[in-house]
Amino acid sequence: MSTIVCLGGYGQFGLTTARLLAERPEVERVVVAGRSLAKAQAAAERLGPKARGEHVDVDDPTSLADAVRDATVVVSTLWEPAKRQDPIIRAAAAAGAHYIDLSGRAPSEETDRAARQAGITAVTGAGAAPGLTNLMGTSAADALDEVEGLLSVFTWPQALDAWSDLFEAYIPLPGGSQRGPEGRRLYPALTARTPDLADTWTVVRDARVVPFWLTMLGDPSGWVESVPVAEAGRIVHVHPRQDGIELPRTDGGTARARPLLTEAGGNDMPRLEGIPAQAANVSGFSEAFDALLLDAARQVREGADPVALVDTVQAALEQDLERYLLPPDRVATLPPFAAMAIGRRGGGVARSMVTLDPAAFDPANFLELTSAVQALTVRHLLDGTITERGVHRVEEVMELSPAFEREYRKLLPVLPDGTELFRRVVDEP
Repeated sequence: MSTIVCLGGYGQFGLTTARLLAERPEVERVVVAGRSLAKAQAAAERLGPKARGEHVDVDDPTSLADAVRDATVVVSTLWEPAKRQDPIIRAAAAAGAHYIDLSGRAPSEETDRAARQAGITAVTGAGAAPGLTNLMGTSAADALDEVEGLLSVFTWPQALDAWSDLFEAYIPLPGGSQRGPEGRRLYPALTARTPDLADTWTVVRDARVVPFWLTMLGDPSGWVESVPVAEAGRIVHVHPRQDGIELPRTDGGTARARPLLTEAGGNDMPRLEGIPAQAANVSGFSEAFDALLLDAARQVREGADPVALVDTVQAALEQDLERYLLPPDRVATLPPFAAMAIGRRGGGVARSMVTLDPAAFDPANFLELTSAVQALTVRHLLDGTITERGVHRVEEVMELSPAFEREYRKLLPVLPDGTELFRRVVDEP
């Protein structure tokens, strides 16, 4: 009997995934599990006779082991993957069950060994993001014969607004702060033609944007100092913080920007042999804002108190917010996600740019895409087309399973209404 245990199964992602799984003929039972037995049972009633609701406290090893004991596949849509991912994978392995989650985080080597020894597959990042964004990076690279470099870019205002719309409760952020309902208006506040600075500051403060980025910038030691760009028919290397780089816009053109760079090995980059993974973030704020955070990051690295620095940065923003905002029309041209590959095609230097349609970050679309990817992954685990054991990111599973990759690629690029999610432009600058 194939039993799918959905941890967090009555939440936004969990319930939609459980619904899709309950509709599959190869799935015989769907267990909706969460801290609230009443909510789990109510969700199970909505799903029909295949489903049942159970209580689970994933932070209690005994409760977790009981919940996954009879599972064929464990699907986790829980928050705080850094805290919970390894224990859940190990519990699934002990039960002989495969595992799927949304996180791009890599579990420990011990957890990978436990999965391999148990003969189970754990698939991480099985959702619209990072699964969708990884696929975009691969699409950009596929357009070239030879890839010299690949850059991944998020615009955080859109991403954070879409993400928070999918949650009923406040979203916890690093440092103990929370992103509340007011934060959902961040992108509209930044793109208003005549922004109300007082209102915009309220949104920025409520969204806790500054400590969110300061946390990311806390260790600049791994930042890339040189990236390849295509220029006048040749490939040259530039320092993105000093020189800026060309980034795709939603209208098909490009814009020069100095993106904030995270540590090497960003979660949302496809792994291409010989190319270090590096994530870049365009904040929706000006270069003055970037400089403010970079200086704060330097002080953190040198031993300064991060909490005090957050207060200092927030005070600077409040005092002179207009100086730190990009022009609204500029913010509006930033795609929610873009990938750009630099290399060669047909003997000449070429640049391949792939942008994500903002419709993908509509909460309903994002939710359905994420859940569809998880349901697809469950199906391929059940039918045996995914054979590699141990812990793997979803793009690694695609490389190892051509049948899964074909269906994955067919599923993601188009929304139900026919909207194409990817726009790919290949040029020879």
